[in-house]
Amino acid sequence: MKKVIVISFMMLLLPAWASAQSGSFRDLYNKYAGAEGYVTVEMSGSMFNVINGAAEENNGTRAEFMNKIDNLVIIVADAPDPVFGRDVEAMVGLGGYKPMTTIRDGGDKVDFYMIRHGDTTSEFMMTVAGESEFVVMSITGKGLTVDEISQIVQKTTAP
Repeated sequence: MKKVIVISFMMLLLPAWASAQSGSFRDLYNKYAGAEGYVTVEMSGSMFNVINGAAEENNGTRAEFMNKIDNLVIIVADAPDPVFGRDVEAMVGLGGYKPMTTIRDGGDKVDFYMIRHGDTTSEFMMTVAGESEFVVMSITGKGLTVDEISQIVQKTTAP
């Protein structure tokens, strides 16, 4: 009888445990979208196609890269929130994200992660833990390469 009770109890908890442990960025977004103290932004690949089509120079690496983007999602916590920080850490650990680089500047820390499939990347994620806010950004797409990301970052950060 004890086994039946334990198994029944575990089956009741399984859906909650599975959703808490899924590790996907979408789950994180769904949890915090619309929550007080959070700002969320989501842009579809279609929006990038419109932006790309409106650009004066519609060729080169930037145009190719923008056409590969499926989704851009940003979550901003207006104030440091230890629960949100733990949720992000859990997502990184469970979601298959591989660390790329870390930048520290005073009290701010920026981490870059990716999910790779073979020689292409399906998701890039950036987290910014600051003294006054916490930002998480995810870019998903098909066939994204680290070289393309590097070129875009160099072009957009060059003086």
